[in-house]
Amino acid sequence: MLVAKAPADAKAPEYADAVKIPCWKKVLCVVGVLLCLWLFLCGLGLMGSSFKVLGGKSAGNLFGWITDPIVGLMVGILATVLVQSSSTSTSIVVGLVGSDIMTVQTAIPIIMGANIGTSVTSTLVSLGQLNNKQEFERAFAGATVHDMFNYLAVAVILPLEIITNAFNGGDGGVLFLISEGMTKSMQGGGTGGTFDSPVKILTNDIVEGLILVDKDKIKALSMGMPTLKTCLGSLADVKKVAKVSYTICGNQTLLADSLVVWQENIVDGQLVKGGAFLGQPDALSGSVCLVLSLVMLCTALYGIVKLLKLLVLSGNQKLWAKVLNMNGYLAIIVGAGLTIAVQSSSIITSTLVPLVGLGTLTLEGMLPLTLGSNIGTTCTALLAALASGKVAALQIALCHLMFNILGILIFYPIPPMRRLPISAARKLGYLTICFKPFPFVYILTAFFIVPLSILALGQMMNAGAGGLVIGTIICAFIAVGGIAMIYMYRYKGYRAKVLLFLDKKYKERAVQVAKPAKACASAHEKTPEEATTEESPSGSVSVHINEAASPGSVSVHLNEEGPAAAPASESSADTLL
Repeated sequence: MLVAKAPADAKAPEYADAVKIPCWKKVLCVVGVLLCLWLFLCGLGLMGSSFKVLGGKSAGNLFGWITDPIVGLMVGILATVLVQSSSTSTSIVVGLVGSDIMTVQTAIPIIMGANIGTSVTSTLVSLGQLNNKQEFERAFAGATVHDMFNYLAVAVILPLEIITNAFNGGDGGVLFLISEGMTKSMQGGGTGGTFDSPVKILTNDIVEGLILVDKDKIKALSMGMPTLKTCLGSLADVKKVAKVSYTICGNQTLLADSLVVWQENIVDGQLVKGGAFLGQPDALSGSVCLVLSLVMLCTALYGIVKLLKLLVLSGNQKLWAKVLNMNGYLAIIVGAGLTIAVQSSSIITSTLVPLVGLGTLTLEGMLPLTLGSNIGTTCTALLAALASGKVAALQIALCHLMFNILGILIFYPIPPMRRLPISAARKLGYLTICFKPFPFVYILTAFFIVPLSILALGQMMNAGAGGLVIGTIICAFIAVGGIAMIYMYRYKGYRAKVLLFLDKKYKERAVQVAKPAKACASAHEKTPEEATTEESPSGSVSVHINEAASPGSVSVHLNEEGPAAAPASESSADTLL
């Protein structure tokens, strides 16, 4: 029998007594955190460049596959995951729209997909806390709250855009109409501009010293092969090719020359244009730099978590928690401001994930900061569009901004709606304790398998009558299978079986976590992480895992009379589904 538990936030968190350490050690800890943060930012930058080299050409080619809004959404997800930067993918989209190669209506689902794809970075960063299961449960939930909000926002706003577009006779949906009105009011009102991210200034020497990526070739691939109307210029004009300055030529000879340049410099050209790996194959350069970036990230995360934990324990933990868990609407503004300053939402969300893992920042505090970072990340494309002077480019940049604002208005002000992404993220964190491979399965499924499968299905259905029939049968089979699974889960007793199974798995994993902690506590003085195992008169086993430095500890009670789990870490099998 499963015993219902009160919500985790119903009980005030307990804080350990402050650990007294000398002032000079605190100073060293602060310096160490700053150095680790710099290494972490270098690792993020290097990982992004590595993914661009390894997947940049594939990402560029994806933009030629768009046939409908759903395919456009999947292209946005995959392209952003491959280049590890929503700023890059949205800038490509702005460039395509500004060049009249893509319409605003076609581009809207792509920017929605870019919002989803950019959240993979913080999810990957959470894996750095795998060594501590309880911290990892919280860190993974903190990372995926961004994923869940973006998925929920797309699930509501994309159908709304498609339906309103249909009612409007194909002349644009709600986002298109809002952004169109804003664009008309802004025409002639600004000149645009750019500014350098301070993060890039701090890390560029390291990242570009190792590998410098030619992003213009990725943009060229997204624009497609030259035609008689849009060719690349003269054969000798290689710089023009790299900068993707298409011109009207209409000349068969010039087109032939452009096709040669396209093949040699774009299709067969290398994406690495500078750094220590210049001249090496893209696959080798990207792979080595990716491994190096992962080593840098893991090392930096380990140092950040350890040093921050020491700093938190040595100070007033209630004060730390109060500062980080500020008013939600203020947090949105802070998140947007920080993201505009560093020009990267991934950096902001990835930096906050370890704090969630430590328990210093709650999920309720993490959500508004990520919502603010969603708004802040639109600044890059907006500045580029204003500088370009293209009305369509400005409109799609405003669509990106309004999509994020509309998502916040739908899901944040009303508490029951706000709890949806938070609850979903907690359940994902819970599953990391139940199943060791779950985090990797989730990342592969959410960001690769599902988008690729839907993309393949869309291509099949657009390939002809035969593909349309086969695709329709597959869709019908998936729909019927999904309905049958929901029916069996809700009405045939499978819900209880699933919850009992998850409850058992959670308890087994919690006991495994408790054993090394108990051994450590018995061999040394009490530490902020304690584990005690007691034998009760009835023969039941009670395991209490208390991480004083991380509010939201886990208590698991195993009783011979019947299974009962009482996780107080914001996750419980009986509230899972």
